This record gives sequence, C-alpha cells and structure tokens, in this order.
Amino acid sequence: MLPDSLEEAAQLDGAGNLRIFLTIALPMAVPAIIISFLFSLVWYWNETGLAAIYFGNSLTTLPLELQRFSAVYEQMYGGEGSFDFINEGIQMAGTLITILPLLIIYFIAQRWFVEGVDRSGIAGE
Repeated sequence: MLPDSLEEAAQLDGAGNLRIFLTIALPMAVPAIIISFLFSLVWYWNETGLAAIYFGNSLTTLPLELQRFSAVYEQMYGGEGSFDFINEGIQMAGTLITILPLLIIYFIAQRWFVEGVDRSGIAGE
C-alpha cells in the first residue's frame, strides 16, 4: 500500500501517475515481488508431477532425474544380501545438486527477501 501522503507529495512536486508508479510505488514493491518470485520458483521447481505430464520423456527436471537415479541405483546394486536402499551419501550429493540453483538464487536475492519479510510483518514466533 502506497501511503496517501507520498502520493500527494509527488503530485505537488508535479509528478504524474506514471512517474509516481515508476519512482515511488514500484521501488517500494520490489521486496514483495521478489518474495513472490522466490516462493513460486521453489513451488514449481519441486513440482515433479506436472513436469512429468507436460514434458514426458523428452525433457526432464533435476528433481525427476534424482528420483530416476535413486530407482536405477537400487535396481543395479540392490541385490540379495545387500542393502535395498541407496547409499545416503550419494543421495545427499544428488539432493545438493538438485537444490543448488535455488540456493544460488536465494543468496543473490536474500537482501530483498529479508526486507520483504520485515515489511510484511511475517513473524517466526
């Protein structure tokens, strides 16, 4: 929400509606836009069901490849007398590779993310 006093002050200075939007409202909304971007990016990054439906076998995502890797590893090395599950270290390495792009984007946008959470009043209590 843009305070009325800011809008009135800009109008008194001779700014039009477009200039008020571009120089006052949009910079104030950047943290909220970045929060929305980060949440939707993480939401759709982890959406493996829709990706499998839309892409089929022609394209794939990193979370889908991690699932496929785990299944293939269990088939290859999960014989009689051995463990029927993937080595935890290998699975954690694959998980790190899967979330690495999200971590890089978060570290780049961290300043605006924290500012947006601070402005919106989201509390972790």
